[in-house]
Amino acid sequence: MVYLSIGRNTYFNSLLWLFFIVLTTEGQQFNMTGSSEFASLRKAYTWTCSMFVPPEQTTKGVIFYRNNAICAVIGYLNNDCVNQSANPRYTYACLSDYVYTLTIPAENMTEYEQGSLWRCEYVFHSVNGYRSSDVIIKIASPPTVHMLSQQDILEGRNLSVTCTATPGNPSSTTFYWTKVDNPGFRHNGSTLHLPNIQRTSSGTYRCTAENNYNNEEKGTDSQPMDVNVLYPPTIKTLSQQDIVEGRALLVTCQAVSGYPNSTTFYWTKENNPGFRQNGSILHIPNIQRTSSGTYRCTAENNYSIGEKGTHSQSMDVNVLYQPTIERRSLQVVNESEKFTITRYIVSNPLSDASWYNGTQLLKTQTSVKTASYTIENTTCTDTKNYTLVTSNGIGNTVTARVELIVNCKPTPDITNITLAVSCTTGIKFSTIIIAYPEPQYELQYENGTRNDQMITTITENKVNNFTVRIRQHAVEKSSFGVYYLRASNMFGEKTVTVNVIKQKTASSLTAVVAGSVGGSLVLVTIILIVVFFVHRRYTCIFKIALEKRNTDIKVDPNKETSNYTTIKEQQEHTERNMYDELAPNENASQYEDILKKDNHGKNEKLYEKLQKSVDNDGEGKAIEKMIPLKSKESSDDKSMTQKAEEYANTSFMK
Repeated sequence: MVYLSIGRNTYFNSLLWLFFIVLTTEGQQFNMTGSSEFASLRKAYTWTCSMFVPPEQTTKGVIFYRNNAICAVIGYLNNDCVNQSANPRYTYACLSDYVYTLTIPAENMTEYEQGSLWRCEYVFHSVNGYRSSDVIIKIASPPTVHMLSQQDILEGRNLSVTCTATPGNPSSTTFYWTKVDNPGFRHNGSTLHLPNIQRTSSGTYRCTAENNYNNEEKGTDSQPMDVNVLYPPTIKTLSQQDIVEGRALLVTCQAVSGYPNSTTFYWTKENNPGFRQNGSILHIPNIQRTSSGTYRCTAENNYSIGEKGTHSQSMDVNVLYQPTIERRSLQVVNESEKFTITRYIVSNPLSDASWYNGTQLLKTQTSVKTASYTIENTTCTDTKNYTLVTSNGIGNTVTARVELIVNCKPTPDITNITLAVSCTTGIKFSTIIIAYPEPQYELQYENGTRNDQMITTITENKVNNFTVRIRQHAVEKSSFGVYYLRASNMFGEKTVTVNVIKQKTASSLTAVVAGSVGGSLVLVTIILIVVFFVHRRYTCIFKIALEKRNTDIKVDPNKETSNYTTIKEQQEHTERNMYDELAPNENASQYEDILKKDNHGKNEKLYEKLQKSVDNDGEGKAIEKMIPLKSKESSDDKSMTQKAEEYANTSFMK
């Protein structure tokens, strides 16, 4: 059951009207009470909610609603009054465990609250039916005239201004217009209409709104409005400005004054809301290309606060600048493809572009934004730095290096190499290979197996130009023959055939030795001495095996060539091999007999003496190695090993 109870005294005696909305539930109720029957503008107004705790509930608290939207949740938590506000326009308080208030502060008691719908209900939504009835705020007040803005109107136009107001309570409102400096002027109605207005009509007008209270009392409110009859200034025409980048732009804006004649100027730029220069002169020192665009000069007459008479003229600024060529990293293309090199050119005006290969002119283009050069069928030799030259008559000619790399298979400068070598010369050769990317390479024996005896290196001369160098200090019989240098990358493979042959030599000693056995002994001694010094001079190692295939002795390539190495071996094989080279004729058997006869004689003692000399020198170093040898009876797959000592004299390196 809902009970409506209204108590009333006169408003002007400032007595409170109590408006009770009572919801009764089994002898208990939710009440929503306003602090007066009518609220007043700019005066505080309070809602009071009385409640009870529903059955089977223990929480003490309510929710205030305005227009069905939650304003706040307020209640007691652990005996403390707490609230959660959803609307900061209002304040809240706990008067007791069962009484709570919502206050509209005076500064917020405005027309915004007129007719608003309010209620309170139990804090938990799940407990239905425990709430007050809806109540409405009614504000007793005179009408409020809305602010009128200054009217700046050109002479000869029609002035039509409508006055509006927020209705008071009661809401019935009447309007009329007066003129401050003309007591005889009155215009009834909310709209002031002055057709074909003239400058003599300038002045201050006032709109008044009224409503009638009881006992023929009236509430009134009014607002003034200034009317200025005026005309704006007129700006003279501005011409386009063409200016070279880096120079100073200076343009003066001129105008015929309007009324009032006090005129101000400022410059703006279209599409750049942040640009503004006050004054009649546009000054841009050291102007840059980004300053190109349309500028606008505006002249203003200040009619009243916030209102101005304006007129403007636009002006184009064209900043001229020399070319800038797009920077781009190197470009890579596959061999045999058609490819077009392009570069964007930024300049004003447009630029002419020329492509060069060194000093050779390849192509010329005029007035372009994009320079391009096409290679119909790319090859390895197209890997180079091209030059793009641009100019547009402004500033300097601009050049850019355009790097092009062509992916291509290896191409050696020579595919067949014949190399004549001797023991003293060693093996050393090189070849230039054009390829991209850098090729992998391998030196192989004629049977296809990898050669690990020779030292191979590669040097990058240019991005697609490489030198492969191969060397071997010690020359052996097995060193002669055909090799294959294979170079490859992901785009293909190329093979260089290398034929290592013996260098032809002649010796006058052969005829002398052939004369006598005694002379042969002398010759052996001479040859041994020569061998000793040759070893010291060239670090050439003589191998003792008659038909050896491999050796475990390797010469350090980093040592100076003045070092020498002496190897103690079975002398019959050493001398036999030596004389086979020196005397390949019918007397060979005679030399062999001499050598065999004296194997354990003078020559052996000579080697022992040399070895002992090195050992006693203190600067030599003995290294014992296992050297694979082949016997006369063994095949290519069988070998015998023999211990040898290698002496390296390092005294020459000091």
